[in-house]
Amino acid sequence: MNKGRKKMKYFIGIDVAKSKLDCLWLRDLESLKVKTKILSNCPKGFDNIISWLEKTVTDNLKEIVVMIEPTSVYHEALCYFLFNKGLNVSLVNSAHVRNFAKGLGVQNKTDKKDSMVLARYGALVSPRLWLPENETIRKLKAMLSRHSALQSDFRRENNRLEKYLVSNASLEAIKSARFMIKTLKTEIERLKLLVDELINN
Repeated sequence: MNKGRKKMKYFIGIDVAKSKLDCLWLRDLESLKVKTKILSNCPKGFDNIISWLEKTVTDNLKEIVVMIEPTSVYHEALCYFLFNKGLNVSLVNSAHVRNFAKGLGVQNKTDKKDSMVLARYGALVSPRLWLPENETIRKLKAMLSRHSALQSDFRRENNRLEKYLVSNASLEAIKSARFMIKTLKTEIERLKLLVDELINN
């Protein structure tokens, strides 16, 4: 272990689910002594993580590395929160973690074992620390994603309207489809203007 690695003293594995966070502090790598805590995946739960870490691990949050495996979008708010609190955050590649777990002989998947594997991965493999994207970039990505989703909805509504017209559907169904198409078109154009404005700025 090199000198630079010794500065990072505390490794925390957090297994993220939609509604809960399984947190594990690897107290000792050789004996595998741990401290665990289950908290809610919500702002109050995030505050409780900080309280638990300061009380149980250290009040110097800069010495803590939190290992997290990305889980859909459920990890994102936690990552930004921990980063803004001064902790080191590492987002781990899922395939790398699975291979690492196999190397450790971990077979059965449980939340506690997952957080243990993450903490051991951090302690044994130099973790690449995560840096959040610029707020403007995040906003732009979200708007582009929303714009793309609305375009898909717009195409689907047009297809529905076409079927309604061909099948001689009720006037109310046709009227509803035309209303949705008009509404979606207006919102798509509004978002495009906002995206263009962000890019120009």
